[in-house]
Amino acid sequence: MLVNLTSSSHTATSLILKSSLLSWIEMVLQAPREEEGVAWLKIMENIMMVSSVERLELVTNGEWRAAVCRCVLLILQAPCTLLIRVSIICFNLTCVDSRISPIAMLPGNIVSHCPEA
Repeated sequence: MLVNLTSSSHTATSLILKSSLLSWIEMVLQAPREEEGVAWLKIMENIMMVSSVERLELVTNGEWRAAVCRCVLLILQAPCTLLIRVSIICFNLTCVDSRISPIAMLPGNIVSHCPEA
């Protein structure tokens, strides 16, 4: 269900800003369930692809990027099946080409916002 909710730009942006969606996801991912890995990747992809990046940046001063980084790291560090590993590779290739680069171009130092792996 969250995959569908985050596929709308307005809904995803509102959930992040008004409902602390990224903080909640980060808490849930502290104890991930193996079968949910692909769904979490789709949710994170939706957040990066459809959210109003400019609005998130303005309101959070870049902190949303740090939260996204932490969530993706938690997904990558979780135990998972081969199918999820393949999805992670595809996720990385898709996001690096289409959205991560524009996010990295935003003002501020993205390195200071991302935790070390």
